[in-house]
Amino acid sequence: MRFKTFRMMLIGGLAVAGIGGLVAVSTCCKKEEKGEVAKPAPIETAKPKLPEPKPEPKATATATGTAAVEEGGLRPMDQQLLDYLAKPATTDKVKDAFPGQPWKASFYRDGAGTKFNRLKIDLNRNEKWDEKWSIEDDGGQQVIKRQVAPADDEKYTTEYRLKAGKWVLK
Repeated sequence: MRFKTFRMMLIGGLAVAGIGGLVAVSTCCKKEEKGEVAKPAPIETAKPKLPEPKPEPKATATATGTAAVEEGGLRPMDQQLLDYLAKPATTDKVKDAFPGQPWKASFYRDGAGTKFNRLKIDLNRNEKWDEKWSIEDDGGQQVIKRQVAPADDEKYTTEYRLKAGKWVLK
């Protein structure tokens, strides 16, 4: 193909495209003047159906502590903590031993023993300890003392002892 032919085809194509564009603009303007503006159809997107969120249990001093203690029974959390205390301590401190729970428990081993002898519990993970437990050995028998701060202010005003699988007010 010769250059002159190529140039003529290019100019002709551009001219046809330009004329087509002008025709499209002029018909659009005429519709605007008449108030007949073509509105594009709304595009509907399918919304994925998400599973409904499960309500998370809230751990508070009244919900998990007082009700069960008034009856003297152990809370499910208490049983988990007692099971953890039964294991040998491999370190002096375990922070947040149950990270998936709505409450936080940290275990401490003071001295050279093989078991943890203290733990602190934050029932609502607000960085203020709601309970502290101490485990003492009284003549070969384990005594578990539980001190509770009912106002969530780290002032432990109520004290319990674990006797025969129940919390007993001191």
